Amino acid sequence: MPSLLRTRTGCWLAAAGAVGLTAAVGQDAPTTAPAEPTTTAAAPATTTAPTTAPTTAPATAPAPLPPPGMLKCTETVLGDAAERFGQTILSPDRRHVAYAARRGERFVVVHDGTAGKTYDGIGRGSIRFSPDGRRLAYAARIGAQWRYVIDGEETDLVDGVAGLTFSDDGKHVAYIAGGGRRRAVFVDGKPGKQYTGIGELTLSPDARHVACMARKQRRRIVVLDGREGPMYREVGGLTFSPDGRRLAYRARKDDRQLIVDVSVDAPDDHREGVPGDVTEPPVFGPRGKRLAYAVKRGEAWTVVVDGKPGPPFDAVMQGTPVFGPAGKRLAYAGRKGERWVMVADWRAGDAYDRMGGPVFGPDGRLAYRAQADRMQCVVIDGKPSRLHRFAGSPIFSPALPGRQAGGGHLAFVASIEKKLYLELDGKEGPTYDAVVGPSFSPDGRRVAFAARQADRCFVAICDVAGWPNAVVAGRPYPRMGHPVFSPDGRRVAYPVRRDKRVLVVAGGQESPEYDRIFQRSRLAFDTPTTLHFLALRSNQYLRVELEVDLDAP
Repeated sequence: MPSLLRTRTGCWLAAAGAVGLTAAVGQDAPTTAPAEPTTTAAAPATTTAPTTAPTTAPATAPAPLPPPGMLKCTETVLGDAAERFGQTILSPDRRHVAYAARRGERFVVVHDGTAGKTYDGIGRGSIRFSPDGRRLAYAARIGAQWRYVIDGEETDLVDGVAGLTFSDDGKHVAYIAGGGRRRAVFVDGKPGKQYTGIGELTLSPDARHVACMARKQRRRIVVLDGREGPMYREVGGLTFSPDGRRLAYRARKDDRQLIVDVSVDAPDDHREGVPGDVTEPPVFGPRGKRLAYAVKRGEAWTVVVDGKPGPPFDAVMQGTPVFGPAGKRLAYAGRKGERWVMVADWRAGDAYDRMGGPVFGPDGRLAYRAQADRMQCVVIDGKPSRLHRFAGSPIFSPALPGRQAGGGHLAFVASIEKKLYLELDGKEGPTYDAVVGPSFSPDGRRVAFAARQADRCFVAICDVAGWPNAVVAGRPYPRMGHPVFSPDGRRVAYPVRRDKRVLVVAGGQESPEYDRIFQRSRLAFDTPTTLHFLALRSNQYLRVELEVDLDAP
């Protein structure tokens, strides 16, 4: 049976109808809820029709196409997997590879095929790239002492090192190091005050501020830019706001937990929030001006927003609360008894048996999945869609220039009997045996998804304005993954598995075949005609750069 790619995990799997909904803080997910591939779906095994059946006729498999052309390809060897010792580390930009390797009784780190200096040991899990992929660091051991190696430069030998982190722009680096029982935070090589123990370490997004957890007089404190906060039994979960102006963290005071909020402009003023059990880090709004978190007080859970507690619930869904793109809207799901409600901007919606997490569109609309009496729907700003046996996660199109709020598009996969289809802006598309997707073009004018019909998988593309009457099916393959658009929206690319080998199809043209493509679910174009990825063939790590013919569709 042909398979489709589960895009979040990167696994090649047969599409299967599934519904995995609620998981709550303070409550395990219901054991009766089947698991769900995030955007991969096949029709549930049922012969009962949904409340409203789509009127569009079932799609047929694509007609035979001429043989595909080959993409222009440049391959750069980045190392030998046969000598790898431990984990393969990939840079976030998917251009570089690093790993540890043996050299006799000693060890080296190999970066893009070039081996560094040999050491007695390399710290397990210490190899890491900066977010932009331009810098590399790792911990190395000489005898019983350790040092960091950052961009090939060695720090001083000390008894221990830990917690290395790069700034978001990759220009700054911080780590913990020290000798004996004393440790200090180093930022770009400059040490701070020493403590008997330092744990969690974080940099603000703009790298202007640094915070860490330190031990003092058998208690725990948070040190922000060298200024010590109050002493607590425990602290953790240090979180900077997106603008870097605020820091929040969890603390235990006596027998109570609470969230503490501090401004970088007043580092001595650590404001304590509503006390109670806190199991997840606090969440800042995208502009850093709002703060929310879930807390258990006695037997009830509540969500605190900007210091104001909301209504009580038996449980609050994990991963919530969630802020909207401008920070003005906020949503979370709470359970009372056996029923779930979505609370949006302090207003509770209708109750359902099960519920998915809130999804905000770039235009500020809120959507989520819901189930009642074994029938599912997608709720959009409080209004439920038609009922289905299966309704997938809602996906919004990118923000559309010149459009008012509510002018974007929304799509999700839904089922009719044993068939799946894509519902776009309330209109049902052709039916298939399985569906993966969808993806919108950057301008929101086109939509693409992978589908299975009989024994073949293919990508279907359509202009949103012509939906659902202008769906064009591409070349069939035994297995394929999630399609992505080029920046100009003219082309799509997607991974394909064929005869135990994998390749990439872009603009209707094929790349060479590989044993493995790393992080294929993150496949993306660099320009309208070029893309790159990391691959493995015959134990060689490869950086693959592809160029699509300008005349390709």
